Amino acid sequence: SDRISGPHQSRYIAFYTSFFGIGTALSYATAGFIAASHGPSAAFLVSGAGPVIAGALVYALQPKPAPGGVRFTLRSLFPVAAWRQVLEDRASAGYTLGYMAHCLELFGSRAWMVAFLAFSASLHHGDSYPWSGPVIAAVVNLLAVPASILGNEVALRIGRRRWILIVMASSGSSGLILAAAAPWHWALVLALLVGYSMLVMAESGTLTAGLVGAAPTELRGAAMGLYSLTGFAGGLLGPVVFGTALDLAGGAASAMAWIAAYAAIGAGCLAAPLVARIHRKG
Repeated sequence: SDRISGPHQSRYIAFYTSFFGIGTALSYATAGFIAASHGPSAAFLVSGAGPVIAGALVYALQPKPAPGGVRFTLRSLFPVAAWRQVLEDRASAGYTLGYMAHCLELFGSRAWMVAFLAFSASLHHGDSYPWSGPVIAAVVNLLAVPASILGNEVALRIGRRRWILIVMASSGSSGLILAAAAPWHWALVLALLVGYSMLVMAESGTLTAGLVGAAPTELRGAAMGLYSLTGFAGGLLGPVVFGTALDLAGGAASAMAWIAAYAAIGAGCLAAPLVARIHRKG
C-alpha cells in the first residue's frame, strides 16, 4: 500500500489495514468451530496454515526480482542507522510509538476477548449469552472492520493528530467501562464490546497512513520496517501485559482484576494525549 502515492494513498492504506480484522474474525470462527469438533490441537494446526498460504500467495503474485538483484545482509535487514534517522524525525517517531501503544491494546484485547466473555457469562445465572464466545468474537471483529476505513475518512477532515488522540483516549476509557460492565445484561455488554472494538481499530489506518506520509522518501522503507517491528512488539506484549495484570490484581474470577487488565493495555492510549501535549510544549 505504500507504493501508492497521491491523494488516494491514505484510503488504500486504510483498506489494507482493515483486512487484518477480517482475518482475525475468520480465525476466531474457524478455531472455535474446529476446537469444538476436533479439539484444540486441530484448531492450532489449521490456524497455522494461514501464514503458509500467505507466503505462497506473496511468492506467486509478487513481481519476480531482476537477476542479480539485492543481496540481503544483516545490516540491510536491520538498518539501525536508518532507524535512528527515522526516530530523529518527530512526526515519524510519534506515529511509530503510537502504533506500538495501539497494537498493545489491540492484541491484548483480542487475545482475551473470549475469556472475558466467558467470565461475563459466569456472572449471569439465568439470561446469558445466546451464542458461543468464538462466534461473538468473530462477529464483533467483523463489525469493527469498517472503523479503520471510516476513521481514516474522519481524520482526513479534522486532522490526523487530532483524530488519533481522540480515539486513543476514547478506546482506553471504553475498555475500563467494558470491564466494569461484565455483570450487566448480555446485550449491553455486547454493545459495549462492539463499540470498544471499533474504537480500538478506528485509528489503525490513520497511524499507518500518517507514518507513510511523514517519513522522508529515502527512509520510507526503513520507517515502515521499524514501524512494523515496534508495533508488533507491542502486539506481542499486549496479551502478556493483560494476563500479568489479571493475575496480579486477583485472578480471572475477580471483577476488579479484569478492570486492572483492561487498564494495563489501555494505559499507553490513555496517556497519549498528555504525552502529545507535553511534547508539543517542549
